[in-house]
Amino acid sequence: SSTTSHHLVLLHGAAFTKEDWKTSGILQSFCRQHVTVTALDLSVQAKHKELIRVLDALASETLRDGGAPLLSSFPVTGLVTPSASGSTILDGIMTGQADVLKEMIRLWIPVAANASLRYSVEELSNVKGWPILAIYGDQDPAGKKSSELWREVASATVVELKGRHPVYLDSPVEFVETIMQLLGELPHPDLL
Repeated sequence: SSTTSHHLVLLHGAAFTKEDWKTSGILQSFCRQHVTVTALDLSVQAKHKELIRVLDALASETLRDGGAPLLSSFPVTGLVTPSASGSTILDGIMTGQADVLKEMIRLWIPVAANASLRYSVEELSNVKGWPILAIYGDQDPAGKKSSELWREVASATVVELKGRHPVYLDSPVEFVETIMQLLGELPHPDLL
């Protein structure tokens, strides 16, 4: 049996950078579990087209030593969008590009994506059928509300961890474990 290789792309919230994934130990934790991780410094103001351009560039760009592309193929296993970076995906959903995003990203992981609260269930309904793992901190009422909205809209798996709005920094071990558990439940890409 072949092993499934996972590739996660990590964005960050407005008050953070891609370095926070490293200093928190999250990047190393995923790598220890044989997950390929790309942390990006994409502006939280970025539109979905910028995200698509970056993912396309990663798929065509090769490592300096002439190795394989940084992204081996689409769809990537998961896209983690903490807080304000969730607006990038929301822009795609609101402009009718949800299907394009679903083709590029198998699992969307919004972490307290409070920008979701600006939209109605009807406006967000384009994401039905897209696996979503919504994570929030137990000290973040808006994060809970936005995560519950995703449960209502798209039958998202919703997980509460101990922590504030940037819950991944407060509960990094549990954050990685939660994502790894859901990755293990995703159907193998060859079966899709």
